[in-house]
Amino acid sequence: MREASAQGARIAHVPEGAIRFPDKFVMSVDGPDAVGPADWDRCQWPFLRAELAAIAEPARELRLWTVVASVHRLTGPNRPHNSLYVCSDRGEVVTRYDERLLSRTKVSYMYSPGVSPVTFDVDGTRFGCLLGMEIHYPELFAE
Repeated sequence: MREASAQGARIAHVPEGAIRFPDKFVMSVDGPDAVGPADWDRCQWPFLRAELAAIAEPARELRLWTVVASVHRLTGPNRPHNSLYVCSDRGEVVTRYDERLLSRTKVSYMYSPGVSPVTFDVDGTRFGCLLGMEIHYPELFAE
């Protein structure tokens, strides 16, 4: 983030898996060699919140919009969302995108799908959010 800011970037994207991300085998009640329903009690939720905060602070310090993939916890018994958090250049989470079109494994064992498209503007440029296999669906880009 510091290098991007030093080179004049106004936005940085931290992709899926760049911070600790629950693996489908580790989370599986049938694992670690088989994929099965995820046991979200195994997730280190405080650690994920701390990692997001650790990214939001330099975003504020560097005045750098930052998009980071992480898991968003829902109330039980709902599975969490696979999400993108958008931190403004003030270090505040201003919106969140929840992946809507999930792979068979994700929807069967890991996550709840999101429901809405999300866009945000940085210096007059509008950005839209997509995750995972959603890149294969032009209708989502059109939205």
